[in-house]
Amino acid sequence: MSEKTGLVLNIQRFSVHDGPGIRTTVFMKGCNLCCQWCHNPESISSSVEMQYFPERCKSCGACAQVCEYGAHTFTNDGHVLIREKCVKCGRCADECNFEAMMTSGRTMTVTEVMETVRKDKIYYKNSGGGITVSGGEPLIQWGFVSALLELAKREGIHTAIDTALNVDEEIVKKAAKKADMFLIDIKSTDRDIQKKYTGADNTRIIKNIEYLLDLGCKMSIRCPVVKGVNDDSENYERIAKMLRGRENVMRVELLPYHNYGIQKAQSIGLNQTEFETPDKNQIELLKSILEKSKIKTMR
Repeated sequence: MSEKTGLVLNIQRFSVHDGPGIRTTVFMKGCNLCCQWCHNPESISSSVEMQYFPERCKSCGACAQVCEYGAHTFTNDGHVLIREKCVKCGRCADECNFEAMMTSGRTMTVTEVMETVRKDKIYYKNSGGGITVSGGEPLIQWGFVSALLELAKREGIHTAIDTALNVDEEIVKKAAKKADMFLIDIKSTDRDIQKKYTGADNTRIIKNIEYLLDLGCKMSIRCPVVKGVNDDSENYERIAKMLRGRENVMRVELLPYHNYGIQKAQSIGLNQTEFETPDKNQIELLKSILEKSKIKTMR
């Protein structure tokens, strides 16, 4: 039987923001939401993509020399990537010494990923860390993620899943048996706002959150806060009501909007809308709403 493979965006060692302790975060490629403020837009597509960062390019011509398809040309204005001709083979990225061309996504086996994860087992043990599988949306590659978490748990490594839970309940039930904790994104409790800004309503998301809450799964909640979109008090009153009295909720993390995704979106040929960051007073107000319900917050 062939080994499970998955499309991996990146593996980040010594992560301290994706669960307890020092962790290795495995970012899977592909997401079934399309949040307009996404800070990792290169993780949305379930296919390999080529990223081009023109500000890094030195017009050395190495990319054009290895490209068989004429996807790279040079004009008086510099290097131009002709995406319609690009077959995403990645040879140009291999030749680029300045990281102006980069391949976004590569197919890896569970064994290959675990080779990296194992390198830091001593740090997991000393800090209470482990592996976090993130994305994109990792649960849409459940076969691979399941095999990865199963092997990690077999080796005594703490496991976490960072997810928006926009998947079928059957997958969530299976994930609850493999993960020691969940990091769950809540974009909005308003169905129409969620659909307008992410492409899907929150019906099954809320249902899956409530399922994991009732099951007693340990979790942290992450809330991206975008001014004029989901930074209203009513949204956080509903979040507080959902989480009130749930001892398995470790904390709610408020994540004020930043525009880091704009440049990365441009690197894959997309334009991303720029939003506004809520001011500190509004963030403090939202924190207070949660804390009145005895919910621990972090920002």
